This record gives sequence, C-alpha cells and structure tokens, in this order.
Amino acid sequence: MTITTFAVFAALAASQPASVPQDADVVDAEALMHRRAQELSTQPARKLAIDLPDPYQSLDYDAYRSIRPDTGRRLWGAEDSFFSAEPLHLGGQYRVPVRLDIWMEEPVEPRLRPIAYEPGLFLFPDGLQPLESGSGFAGWRLLSRDPIVDEPAEFLVFHGASYFRAVGRDHGFGTSARAVALRTADPSGEEFPSITRLSLEEPGSDDRSLTIHALLESESFAGVMSMVATPGEETVMDVVVTLYPRRELKLAGIAPLTSMFLFDKGFDARRFDDFRAAVHDADGLQMITGTGERLWRPLTNPSKLQVSAFADSNPRAFGLMQRNRKFEDFGDTEARYERRPSVWIEPSSEGGGWGKGAVTLVEIPSKTEFNDNVVAFWRPETPLAPDQPHRFAYRVRWSDDAPDGAKLMRVVETATGLAPNTGKRLFVIDFEGTGDEPLDVSGLEVETVASTGGVRQARVEALPGGRACRATLEFEPGDGADVSELSLRLTREGKAASERWMHRWTR
Repeated sequence: MTITTFAVFAALAASQPASVPQDADVVDAEALMHRRAQELSTQPARKLAIDLPDPYQSLDYDAYRSIRPDTGRRLWGAEDSFFSAEPLHLGGQYRVPVRLDIWMEEPVEPRLRPIAYEPGLFLFPDGLQPLESGSGFAGWRLLSRDPIVDEPAEFLVFHGASYFRAVGRDHGFGTSARAVALRTADPSGEEFPSITRLSLEEPGSDDRSLTIHALLESESFAGVMSMVATPGEETVMDVVVTLYPRRELKLAGIAPLTSMFLFDKGFDARRFDDFRAAVHDADGLQMITGTGERLWRPLTNPSKLQVSAFADSNPRAFGLMQRNRKFEDFGDTEARYERRPSVWIEPSSEGGGWGKGAVTLVEIPSKTEFNDNVVAFWRPETPLAPDQPHRFAYRVRWSDDAPDGAKLMRVVETATGLAPNTGKRLFVIDFEGTGDEPLDVSGLEVETVASTGGVRQARVEALPGGRACRATLEFEPGDGADVSELSLRLTREGKAASERWMHRWTR
C-alpha cells in the first residue's frame, strides 16, 4: 500500500527541471544522485547561495521562525501514516535552495516527483509577503508517529549547509551532524559543503525506516549521502557518504559532529556568573579504538582554539556524549540540557574499515551557549585523491548512551583546582561501576601518564554509597611547559578496570 496525501501532491510539479533531463530514465533514486554528483565533479563549482528579495535576505532568527509549515499540508499527512514530512522555507541564513523530491514506492510514471514551492505550504506572519511560486526550499523536517501519544513528532531535520540533527524519544535537539567537514580549524578557512537536493523514498504503510538521499556540493567536491533512518527510543541511521573530489582533499572530516560546551561544575564554571550548575549539549568525547581500548576525553571551553588528534587505525566507534542525565546536573527548566542526545558513530568494517587516521576534536573558545564550539570527526591519514570516489559507511545512534558492553568503570565527573597543601594542580576523576553490585576498590591501581611535567600523589578511594570511586592526581607542569597531555586509568592485576581518562592541561 502506498500512503499519499492529495493536498500535497497537488503541489508537485508536472515536469522535471530542464537542468536534469536525464532523471526520468533512472530507475534507482541512489543511482540518480550518484550520476548527478559525478557529473558535477567534472564541472566547475557553481555559486549555491542566492540573493533573496527583501525582507527574506535579512530575516533574523525570530522572524525566520515565524514562518511555519502548514501542518495540514504535510507530505504523507494522513492520520494513519507513520511518517510525514514538512518542507522548510528559505530566508535569513538559509539562502541555498534545496530541491525536494519523492521517489514513488510503486512503479508509476514518473517515479521521481519533484515538489514545487507554493505559498500555500506555509503560514506567514502578518505583513510578510510569500516568495513567488517555484522559489525553492531550505530543507526537510521529518516526523514519525509517537506510539505513546499517537501524534507525529519530529525526529530528523535537514537544515542549512550539510547539517542534520535527530532525536530519540523524549530527547530535545542538541548535537548536530554533517555530511562532511573540510578544513575545520585550519588557518586557510573552513569550507562548508551544502545539500542541494534531498530525495525521500516513499515508505510503505508498514515501513518503520525511511530512506533519504542527499546531493552534496562544495567548491572542492560533489558527493552523495544516503541513509536509512529508523526513529524510536533511540534514532538509528545507517549512512553512506561518497565523495567525488575535484581536487585533493587534504583535510577532510568524516562523520563530523558539532556541539556546544560552555561550562560544567568541574570545568570552567568559575568564569561564568550563571545560576545553572552546567551548560552543555555534550560533556565528553568517547572513543573505542581499533584495538578495543576505551577512552574518555572531557570537553572544555578553552581560552584559545584547541585541536586534539587521537591517532588510530580502523576505529570502532566515537561520539560526543551527554553523560549527565539529571535535572539537577543543570538546573535549567527551559533548555533541559539533561535531555540532549548523545551521538555515537560506528564506522563500518566493510572493505577493511576506515584505515589509518585520527579522531579529531576541535574546541573553540565561547562566551555564550548559543555558539556551537565543539567539533569531532574522523580525519583520514591519506588525503582523498581527485577523479575517484571515496566511500565511507557508518551507523549513527542518537540516544542516551553508547551501546558498549564492556564491563569497565567509566568517568562520571571531572573536576580540577589547586591542591590545598601543595598548591599543585589537582585533578579529581569520579568513576562508577557498570553493575548493581557494590564497587570493590581493593586491588585497584592508578596508572598515569603526562607528556610533560610530573604526576604525584595518584590514588583511588571508594565514595559513599559503594557504587563509585574517586581517583586523584596532582600535576606539576615543570619549567617551560605550556601544554601537557594527561591520562589516567584504573587497573587491577595489570588489566584495565576502567576506561582511560584523558585531558589536555594548558598553562
């Protein structure tokens, strides 16, 4: 059975745009995108952003948000449909038109149905005149039926550049993902690819996964991102990104995540006159290396730009995680940061994995929670050569936590300050166990490493309640050292008993 809504399909264009006359002879939506990307990669890059008529060109955040999709005109908006979709309007910072189309489930002609912009798809505030018909869109908002309240709820949004963000059930939007990052934090300046076309494969009435294809365009490459998205308690995406470079891509970021960290009670809180205990969408970078080691790097809001690279071969997983899950961890009744999803990347092992490279963390100084100042991605060791495709497959989970079955203690809190007696820099790292049994700290040893300077007084002790323990160390930088990479791990009989805590100290 095919789910359709007449009100929306009345807005579908009757013919294909002249710029892509070959679309009608392609029988596969993904193949269509790849053919178009390959063609674009052999041509000079085109200007993507357009000049919009006033006042759309200069709409501020609130004015733009006042333009709302008409929920009565949703794609697949019938009462019994599981999925539905709303187009997003151009305006303000969203000035790259995105072509939206649907690949029909049944073999009807044409299989590909482009959606044409018309003012009736939106509700406009008083005084704002709609754009002309055919003006284009800024992206998609995708919804699925929440089984608890039996109402559509948004779970995935494509909006701006190559950004997309999703939530699991009971989450609020937080960390975002992108199709690809280029030259992030490089002095030459970052290049932001854009999604210029989004095709949805029409779902059947019993389908609980939605297939989406995105055409990517940038100065340096063209490409395709295809995904199968499954909403639920956690939203899971199986993603394949294929890049067709015009030139060598030396600083490509694969599976990039973007988040916000302003302060936490253990880090940076003293710099902010704020009633809240913490303000962040994520509090740490979690990794599982190719050899299976578990790493945890708490996020910071540095005084100057920091880039950290964790070299690896065929990484198993990495992500920006929100481990604090209690309201009192933040105390914000509006933002509800404790409901922000953790986002976990699991590279595919097909073709031998992702090879050599580095999980890269970029931390940017910020004075406000409205700036995304944290980026994490995989950077291949070997630049991506032109004139050949480069394919990266991975799974993305938007959930409360990473699905890691390792029985290792994990970090739940990091704090730092001056040691009371010695004046050395003191680090306090709290670990919790994985089970319901009381945590046995007997036999635990503290393993520490400092790239410069020295570590002293490293020890571990049980915390009240019996379910957690605390490791502490004092760090002495030494003369002339401005940076030191610190790590700490709990061991028992020479084997790992915890994930490895990591931190970059700067003077």
